[in-house]
Amino acid sequence: MTESSNERRNPKDGPIRAALTKAVLFVAAGWAAQLNGQASEGNGQSAAVQPSYSFGAEGRVQRALPNRLREISGLAATSNDRLFTHDNERAVIYENYLEGQRIAKEFALGDPVLRGDFEGLSILSDRLFLVTSDGVLYESFEGDDKERLDYNMYVTGAGRLCEVEGLAANIGGTHLLLVCKTPRARALRDWVTLLPWSIETKQLEPDT
Repeated sequence: MTESSNERRNPKDGPIRAALTKAVLFVAAGWAAQLNGQASEGNGQSAAVQPSYSFGAEGRVQRALPNRLREISGLAATSNDRLFTHDNERAVIYENYLEGQRIAKEFALGDPVLRGDFEGLSILSDRLFLVTSDGVLYESFEGDDKERLDYNMYVTGAGRLCEVEGLAANIGGTHLLLVCKTPRARALRDWVTLLPWSIETKQLEPDT
């Protein structure tokens, strides 16, 4: 295992204080505006727009996962349309065939396998990231079937702000978005909050 320096110290107070006041800007509508390529002029901030999504049944395809994956906690798709899921309490990742309810392969982080409250998975190019409810990120690569992988660990500081419940990447692949569930900071109450963590600086960057 390779440990980041973030693991051995608390995150700097500056980014945490900034996150308390700025993270509310990263609500779902704002990021939807960015994904749709619409931004307000002048201040450089994302414009809040109504995205055009259809939740109707027309064209919807449902796929059943294997019975052993009843307790999965997150899923992610690759650029070549492969689907990955992960276990809730162990850092075990599964690639799933979309036909036949079968598992193509499974691999894990650590030997012995890491344990924790894993809440989200994101895949960027050849790297994958798992996040825990306390905002700890684990970075590794796709493994072969039954392989045990080394990993990097980063303490993001997001756990001081909220209970993390999901993970995604922004459209440019520059930041991971940690999705807040239960706020632990007063400034985040009554908001749908996404905390951006820079893949380059390995820190929360609420001013991004």
